[in-house]
Amino acid sequence: MRNKTYYISIVLICLGLIGMLAGCARPVELKPAITQEFNYSDFSSVEVGLWSPVFLSFGNTLNIPIGLDVVKADSYKMEITANENIFDFIHISQSGKSLKVLIDRNRIGNENATLNIKIGMPQLEGLKLSGGVMRANVFSSAADFAANVSGSSKLTIDMQTGKTSFNIGSSSVVIASGSAGDLQAQVSGSSRFTSNVNSTSLTYVISSSSDVVTNGTTGALNAEVSSSSSLDMSLESGDSLIKVSSSSDVTGNLKAADLQIEANSSSRIDLKGSAPNAVLKASSSSDIVMPQFVLNSAAVTLNGSSEANIEVSQHLDVNLSSSSHLTYTGQPVMGDVKVSGASDITHK
Repeated sequence: MRNKTYYISIVLICLGLIGMLAGCARPVELKPAITQEFNYSDFSSVEVGLWSPVFLSFGNTLNIPIGLDVVKADSYKMEITANENIFDFIHISQSGKSLKVLIDRNRIGNENATLNIKIGMPQLEGLKLSGGVMRANVFSSAADFAANVSGSSKLTIDMQTGKTSFNIGSSSVVIASGSAGDLQAQVSGSSRFTSNVNSTSLTYVISSSSDVVTNGTTGALNAEVSSSSSLDMSLESGDSLIKVSSSSDVTGNLKAADLQIEANSSSRIDLKGSAPNAVLKASSSSDIVMPQFVLNSAAVTLNGSSEANIEVSQHLDVNLSSSSHLTYTGQPVMGDVKVSGASDITHK
């Protein structure tokens, strides 16, 4: 009997605690919006996102329409326009060169809230968006720049930067324009990256049902596309390596120096353009469709019921196996030719 009473007491205490937390987390009724200025300086990176100060998250935490503008300025300035009674739930801090603005999502669970953050600063080197920043317009002219965007956030950035990296995940969207040095972008979790950036070199790692659209000029191109993802390009590049796998696609226009393509696991390459030389490999029911891609020479390896359709003018090496098929146009000199396992070649 004593143990039973003890357990009942514990349950009642827990229910009381949950009730208090739920009360703390109840969204506020909105008052009119006002603008307040904040005195922070000497920072070079910005973080904006949502947080929960309690360990419970309740069903009424709706998307909060957070807006962020970062503009180039000679001096530091920060102002926030928000409903008057939600400023207590906006937590601002600075640690070294990093300025953080975190919003209590449990207390401002109202999609009609007004919350716009404007920051002026001489140079932005780092940016982190998390937890549903609905609109962010950013300018950066830093020597090096890194952005981490997650939690269904949306970023538009105009940049003139050096070495630049993007880490984009969790159904986020980034639109970038301008110029950069070495540009690296990792895009995952059903996210989307649209780039109109001219760069010194370009590296993409695209996975988990994500999409990238890229336009401009670059030096070396290195792209890995996997797990039902896609890359659409309109690029002029240097030496280019494209790897596509797991039911993914690469499409568009590419004018490259030497080109290397590897496609496997039911993936597809469909490109127009040109390159002097190409090494093309496809396996496991993958396709390389390039009849309007002008090549001087090509080395083609197909296996596992894969297919390729290419145009080549000067020299062609072929290695086909396991029910694969090559179609080619042009009048190249045939080099090494190996065909086995019910594979075939068609010349048009």
